[in-house]
Amino acid sequence: MGSIKVINTTRGTVVAEEVEVADTFWTRLVGLLGRRELSPGKGLMLVPCNAVHGLFMSFDIDVLYVSEQRRVLHILAPLRRFQLGAVIRGSYYVIELPRGTVLQTNTRVGDQLDFVG
Repeated sequence: MGSIKVINTTRGTVVAEEVEVADTFWTRLVGLLGRRELSPGKGLMLVPCNAVHGLFMSFDIDVLYVSEQRRVLHILAPLRRFQLGAVIRGSYYVIELPRGTVLQTNTRVGDQLDFVG
């Protein structure tokens, strides 16, 4: 599993410095399960993905649903522990971030993202 940097080109902000890419059945299935926290600047991107949940999680997260063209389609901030997230049609990437990241980076639906690395 490699990692990338996620930049919000619309706002000129760095969403996360180090986002792990989960692009296999197993890495997507495991996701953040078993982790105690997600440190500031970190994240997990599930590819392909259009739905997530907080079942069996030990912490809340912020979630960005992103199109294949890297446009933010939907935001769930926060996704609480044991909460089911929405299924978002057109979502290709889902980026899971520490709670509060969406607010701190001023990320909004419609923003364009870039992935570096």
